[in-house]
Amino acid sequence: MIQRLHITVSALVFAVGLARPAITLAAPNVISLEPANGANDVDPGTAELIVRFDVDMQTGGFSVCGGGPTFPVLNGKPEWRDARTLVLHVTLAPDHAYQMSINCPAAQNCRSADGTPATPTPWSFSTRAIGNPKEQRALNERSLDALAEAIRNDYAYVDRLGIDWPARFKKHRDKIIAAKGTSAWADGVARLLRPAKDPHLWMKVNGAAKATFQRRYQGNFRLESVEKKFGKLTKHSDILYSTRTSDDVGYLLIASWTGDRDACVAEIEQVLATFKDTTSLIIDVRPNGGGDELMARAIAQWFVKGEHVYSKDAYRDATKPGGFGEVFDRVIKGNDKPKRYTKRVAVLMGPANLSSCESFLLMMQQGPRVKTFGDTSGGSSGNPKLHALPNGVEMYIPSWKDLLPDGTLLEGKGVEPDVSVKTKMSDFEDGDPVLAAALTALTALRK
Repeated sequence: MIQRLHITVSALVFAVGLARPAITLAAPNVISLEPANGANDVDPGTAELIVRFDVDMQTGGFSVCGGGPTFPVLNGKPEWRDARTLVLHVTLAPDHAYQMSINCPAAQNCRSADGTPATPTPWSFSTRAIGNPKEQRALNERSLDALAEAIRNDYAYVDRLGIDWPARFKKHRDKIIAAKGTSAWADGVARLLRPAKDPHLWMKVNGAAKATFQRRYQGNFRLESVEKKFGKLTKHSDILYSTRTSDDVGYLLIASWTGDRDACVAEIEQVLATFKDTTSLIIDVRPNGGGDELMARAIAQWFVKGEHVYSKDAYRDATKPGGFGEVFDRVIKGNDKPKRYTKRVAVLMGPANLSSCESFLLMMQQGPRVKTFGDTSGGSSGNPKLHALPNGVEMYIPSWKDLLPDGTLLEGKGVEPDVSVKTKMSDFEDGDPVLAAALTALTALRK
């Protein structure tokens, strides 16, 4: 069985909406955070988190994005102390990692006085532990040594970027061992591992996900822009939306490959069955960050004829020459009727696509009447495996290298679209260039 894991932190967004400006001006920026971003010895008795901006802001709105156990307990709503200072009243726990963002793609209501959204600003810190320093130090050391061994023997991309890992562990060792709690230890490990630039190299600390690397990319999807073109979409679930145009083009938005596999596949197939009489079909996966490859394969089989190798993989095995086991082909076999769609299909893709969604793109590119439109995918797949460390941290380490059909490495490269449509976010204020390109191509092919 092949199943990928992609991290998506569920969002709890505190937002008060304000009117969108008619024009785009220079974005305001956060100039200071208290505690500072990355602080790892914060007093758990801290009662206020403070955000300061470089310009006067609208004090009727705010967006503080995050969720789950890494989001602090708020005592009331955030408040503006003055036009440039936003204050969160909180209760913090000891030895705990916190993360949030001031503004985020889903909510941008921290705005300057002229209405321009502030640049999204990630914010993370951890509080100090309350315990025996000597015992904590010994636990830190055992856990770091276990991690070093796992990276050396089990990390599939240990040599990808030419990083001298022994030297890097040595450089960070003293500071990590001296950490006053497990949360601070994890902060130090995240900094140690950051040069790997691997979103699939991550950990769970106190049950909360913690990344070692935050991808920064410009997306190419806005739901509002799609609905401006098509009208309100039918929402079937949190991951599935659809509509049909007046000239019988079907549109299917699949936002993730996560959830109960059988139930999700059945739901998507039910919509596909209603689209069999459409003139053509658009499948939009631009916001899809991955999930379950077998779920993605079950849908791609509707559009592929015969059997095709869509990708390859090799698992890390430090005992083998070259450090890997045998290279295996991953094959997709198209469905027989009635679970087949035979009209032309446009797949919309972009840099948010990772892992299993990249596999979906590669599967769809085997379809005889399928073309992909948009921008290069994110280029990351690792099939991470759990490594339990002595301090209770759960470390997830990529176990395979994922390869394109020609045998070249997917990691750091991604999947190229058949039709490249380069965009910037301002292009989506009044339209959707990727969707427009697909519609133009599908219309031309009908003539």
